[in-house]
Amino acid sequence: QSMSPPQQRSQPRPETQVLNELITRKMLTPLDVAEAAALLSSFVSKGQSPAKLALTPRLEEAKEDLKELTAELMHLQAEAGVPLAKDATRYVDYVLNWAMVEAVYAWASGEPFAAVCSLTSLLEVSRGPPSLVVPIVSLPSFPDSSPSLTHPP
Repeated sequence: QSMSPPQQRSQPRPETQVLNELITRKMLTPLDVAEAAALLSSFVSKGQSPAKLALTPRLEEAKEDLKELTAELMHLQAEAGVPLAKDATRYVDYVLNWAMVEAVYAWASGEPFAAVCSLTSLLEVSRGPPSLVVPIVSLPSFPDSSPSLTHPP
């Protein structure tokens, strides 16, 4: 009787690990719903992140804390022998994307869609919904019981 080889466990995606730590460490707690939605958009956004963002002080602090957390997890994984980027900045940029943070914050704050659209150049359509829509409709897939993340005020 032959035995099948043990199945190898695949590595979780890095954004999943960061998101788990973000939730476990309750880093969303000091944020209001719009700030939390904006911060979470960094996990699903695509595109070029702007050089300068106009964020609330709490959201700016949460952004920096999330970048530090991501770099910390990269270093821990590297120590455990998981092959990753050699540069923490490149790894953080790989995992997090800030392209839609302002637009998602505006949307979650109840701004008119035209105003939200003015905050980003990511409105091109390439085989699917506009890039602006993807982060917004992807947010409900994150584990959160707050219906206000999916339905702005």
